[in-house]
Amino acid sequence: MQRSVISNVAPDMIHVVMMVLGAGTLMGVLNGPEDAGMSNAIAQFLVSIIPESLSRYFAVIIALLSAPGTYVLNQDAFYYGVLPPLAATAEAYGFTGLQIGVASLMGQAFHFLSPLVAFIYLLMDMCKISLAEYQAYICRWCIGIFVIFMVCGMGLGFIPIL
Repeated sequence: MQRSVISNVAPDMIHVVMMVLGAGTLMGVLNGPEDAGMSNAIAQFLVSIIPESLSRYFAVIIALLSAPGTYVLNQDAFYYGVLPPLAATAEAYGFTGLQIGVASLMGQAFHFLSPLVAFIYLLMDMCKISLAEYQAYICRWCIGIFVIFMVCGMGLGFIPIL
């Protein structure tokens, strides 16, 4: 009886299972032992290309970098690998850890566009859409949410311009 049930649902579920396993494998590759070194190298590179004259906008820069950062990297790699060196640099420019933490959360608006989020594969399979269709539809909402986050953060003083 179990075989018959599995045989009946397997054609519908095999794509979902393979996509979730693929996303898990990709996340595992990005969480490997050399990932911390890669994240530090990325952070050092970003710090080196930001000129001193833009130091007063460092919180805004981190907020802008958090959007692609949480899309391309998983959250652990971004928040534990890339953000600490950036936060230390920001503190040298006069920003507090809280201000940098809030600025780094602005990119969460784009996190669910990332192919590293496993549940979107289940959603796409259930809705019978591709990743490109999903991202094209959701992207405009993410941009709007990001703008609202930035306006509120800067308006309330959580993302200051020193």
